[in-house]
Amino acid sequence: MLDVQHLSVAYGVTEVLRDVSFTVPERSIVALLGGNGSGKTTTLNVLSGLLAQRGGAVRFRGPLHRRAAEPRGGPARDRCRCRRGARCGAA
Repeated sequence: MLDVQHLSVAYGVTEVLRDVSFTVPERSIVALLGGNGSGKTTTLNVLSGLLAQRGGAVRFRGPLHRRAAEPRGGPARDRCRCRRGARCGAA
């Protein structure tokens, strides 16, 4: 199960996601839909660890995880494993 509660994200002083909450039950297939600039990619970047959240919590299969703020390309990227010659994460 994926449970996202009150997720907030900012690029500098510009808040781009505010108080986003949703739950995805186990064994579900879902789609994240929205217009250009609505926060789809930002949401997925936070969930995958490529971008730090400003606030909120993410629960994936169990205990609640609250990530400390990390700059883009910080420790989350260091844990990423890629094939030789491939770029890891977003530039």
